[in-house]
Amino acid sequence: MNRQLTYYVYYIGQIVFMGKMITKNQWKHLSKTVARVLIFSRDLVSFVYGIY
Repeated sequence: MNRQLTYYVYYIGQIVFMGKMITKNQWKHLSKTVARVLIFSRDLVSFVYGIY
């Protein structure tokens, strides 16, 4: 199962790479930038601890 999962991840990466090559400038990244992650984390902590 571990080997099969590795193959799946590899092929998904290949599909994403090919999609990125085909769309060129229209590609939108699937992940968030570091700055957005930090802002989200700050807001989440503020919400959890009631600090606004």
